[in-house]
Amino acid sequence: MKALTKDHNRTIRKSYKRFLSIVLMAMLGTGVFCAIRASGTNMLYQIKSYYDTHSVYDLKTSSTLGLTQEDMQKIGELEAVSDVYGVYELDTYLETEEAQHVGRVTSLITGKNEPVLVQGNRPTKAEECLVDTEVMRDFSLHIGDKISLKEEKDDDEKVLVHTELTIVGEAKSPLVLNQEKGGSSLGAR
Repeated sequence: MKALTKDHNRTIRKSYKRFLSIVLMAMLGTGVFCAIRASGTNMLYQIKSYYDTHSVYDLKTSSTLGLTQEDMQKIGELEAVSDVYGVYELDTYLETEEAQHVGRVTSLITGKNEPVLVQGNRPTKAEECLVDTEVMRDFSLHIGDKISLKEEKDDDEKVLVHTELTIVGEAKSPLVLNQEKGGSSLGAR
């Protein structure tokens, strides 16, 4: 046993730089592993807190034909469901003075999926809207500008009541936590 210890000590002394490198790599790996394990719990807590603050839904059900009041009532009767509400979402063309872009229009419901207001006000009239911060920046829009929305449907199938809206506020949606805005039935957004 003494000979083995003596041999290990001699090997470490002769190549102490290699030994220190291995010890440091092991410490670094252990530190990264511990940080990842600890941060996962913290990230889950932060996202739950963010979702609770902005009243973000837990589950989204959608249909290309739409859901009726009867459909929503049946969903609300499920034991695990505490609240059901309807939201209109429509992929449309956003027309500015310079160009036409693909965008998504979503109805606002007070107290649900609360957008984070960056500047301006919340809409108070049906002809007013909030616009996402990135859209404002990318298309050089400002509060007070008017935007036109164009649907790709026949007149009898139109969903939008007002197609010309005034921007009254700039906001960030709590539903979009990354830079990817998702796909659209009309093309890239």
